Amino acid sequence: AISSSPWVFRLFQITVNGLAAVVLFLCFNHIFRRQFSGRMATWTAFVGALIFAIHPGISEAVLWISTIADPLATLLYLSSFAYLLSSPPRVRLSSFLFLLALLTKETSLMFFPIILLYLVLFDKKTLRPVLIWFLGTSLFYGLIRVLAVGTSAVQGLRFPSPIAQATMIVRLLTVPAEVLYYLKTFFFPMPLAISRHFVVSGITDRAFLLPAALLATLLLVVFRMRRNKLFLFFIAWFFVMLLPALNVIIPLSATVADRWFYAAAIGAIGAVLTVIVPLASRIKPAAIFLAVLLFGLLSAGTVTRSLQWKNGVTLYTHDVAVNSSSFDLQNNYGVELFRHGQIEEASQAFARSIALNPRWWVAANNLGAVYERQGNASKAKEQYQMSIKAGDYYLAYENLAKLLVFRLHDPKQAMELAQRAVRAFPASTNLWMVFAIAAHQTGNKEEALAAAKQLYLLSPIPRYAELYQRIASNQPLDFSQ
Repeated sequence: AISSSPWVFRLFQITVNGLAAVVLFLCFNHIFRRQFSGRMATWTAFVGALIFAIHPGISEAVLWISTIADPLATLLYLSSFAYLLSSPPRVRLSSFLFLLALLTKETSLMFFPIILLYLVLFDKKTLRPVLIWFLGTSLFYGLIRVLAVGTSAVQGLRFPSPIAQATMIVRLLTVPAEVLYYLKTFFFPMPLAISRHFVVSGITDRAFLLPAALLATLLLVVFRMRRNKLFLFFIAWFFVMLLPALNVIIPLSATVADRWFYAAAIGAIGAVLTVIVPLASRIKPAAIFLAVLLFGLLSAGTVTRSLQWKNGVTLYTHDVAVNSSSFDLQNNYGVELFRHGQIEEASQAFARSIALNPRWWVAANNLGAVYERQGNASKAKEQYQMSIKAGDYYLAYENLAKLLVFRLHDPKQAMELAQRAVRAFPASTNLWMVFAIAAHQTGNKEEALAAAKQLYLLSPIPRYAELYQRIASNQPLDFSQ
């Protein structure tokens, strides 16, 4: 079916990114008229929207299908902004689009203070109705969220990334390095890679001192340009939209990620154009040449990155070479190698992942699967147990239970494990199957029947119906993995 093709999703995501760039042009065209003449404002808006559309530094949000929430939410709150900028402002429609953005991605809430700042700086007469409607919308969303999922926050701390496991002090010390990374990605978007992990160990760490000095310099520049309201607005956009990605509010699965820069890049683009366009207008021929050269370089970078996202092997082969110290990237690389039959190479990648982060339960489970494929059941068992100890990983429970009953022929231990595991993972058909088989093999017929019945209720297929019938009639079982 066409809906199963990744190109359908890819086309949708590219379309959303294109629409976001179009709406950004409309917003820029209105905003830049506060500093430039009509024609210059239009050209500045066009340049800014085009940079946003083709910048390789934010291409991850467009190329990675699972990150559709970033461009979609950005499209929605840019549309909300566009209706506020219209004449007259359509506040109710704007607040409705803001609600849709919140429902798409919760970090869209950061758009609220950006809107308020713009109105304080440029349109105070609209501030009161916008404050009422947007505050009401935010409270309504908060009520929906509490009713739907409770008050629990995103569980970033469970993921064993260095930044997620760091103390608040360490996370705060890492902030300047994170900001510097995003600025570097904006101005020099190469080389690009996913799953970047790092933390700053202390105030004497060079990874803190240099970024902190550069960030202090940037803040000094901002202070000196404080009379330029448009520049201040875009700088505020950059930092406010970047705040959720700085691991201060909630620790995340990585220290930095290009997809998290998607919305903040708009502020960086606007701030740079606010400064550069008045200078470029004095040297128009050279400025046009440099603009064309810039678009060519950005387009080439995005096309190159798109080709790297062609498939898992291509992406991870490239990114591992760039970012070899990433534990989850090494694991993902190993998964692709395993799928392509390169078992020994996959084993090495999983081992590197574990060496980089011994707490990464997924890599331990995957290394166990390699050992099992190679016929080394004892080592496979050891890795599965390590995975369970590190992360209570459901797949490790399943793999260990099947290993015990099918390979090691230890139905007693398999039954004990499966019985314990189904309490935590009651929807796992593999665990219920092992539970039923192991209980039958150890003479616990009632428990075996109950487990087989639950298995069939979860997945009513002929294979599981036959399992139940054989247990009920005390027939020998002829099941394997």
